[in-house]
Amino acid sequence: MPTTYISNTDHYNLVLSRVASVRKSLWIGTADIKDLYVKVGDGTLPFLAVLAQLVRQAMQQFDEVWMGLHCTKCLRRKYCGDPIA
Repeated sequence: MPTTYISNTDHYNLVLSRVASVRKSLWIGTADIKDLYVKVGDGTLPFLAVLAQLVRQAMQQFDEVWMGLHCTKCLRRKYCGDPIA
């Protein structure tokens, strides 16, 4: 994987605007991530708040699967080796 140095507005245009759509991994090096803001709708939010929201969504999805929330209506019970519900 190639490494590219970017700075200033390219940091937002090439990296931060795509954070929510990353599917595997994204490495970001910055000296001041606590003071980094990103565009959200008509306003801005702290970048760490955006990351926190993504983590909350992932944890909610994990919890729903772990607790078997979808088991009773998944229609794949016959393929499940250890059904929860």
